[in-house]
Amino acid sequence: MRFLPAGDLAVSVELGQEISVDVNTRVRALEFLIQQKGLT
Repeated sequence: MRFLPAGDLAVSVELGQEISVDVNTRVRALEFLIQQKGLT
């Protein structure tokens, strides 16, 4: 996992470099956590 600045108020998160079930699982888990914390 890699965090990259994306402007003043955003961050880009790299969770993998391929399309796979593993990367998709990571993306969905991160989305869930972001929603639970109200960061959207």
